[in-house]
Amino acid sequence: MSHAAAAQATAMKSETVVHMEIDDHSMALCRMLGVLRRREFDVVALEARSHEGKMQVRATIRGTRNAQTLARQIKRMLDVRMVSMVDVCTASRIEPAA
Repeated sequence: MSHAAAAQATAMKSETVVHMEIDDHSMALCRMLGVLRRREFDVVALEARSHEGKMQVRATIRGTRNAQTLARQIKRMLDVRMVSMVDVCTASRIEPAA
């Protein structure tokens, strides 16, 4: 890929903030990060806090793929109790695809 093509691909990536509540056990966070990686999203920032058997996760991700589809895929995971997403550029909430 040429430098110009790489720059254009980077410029087309959208940034999304994902808020999740997941089960607090050793592999739940790893599985969620694996889904992001396999769906070709870059994790720009990650914060996770554990409390009473649950983990609150806030991830800022960047990618070119459909965030609605990602929201649906994350919501289907067994360890995930809640997921919400917001597009950073438009500040609009992203609902999971049907």
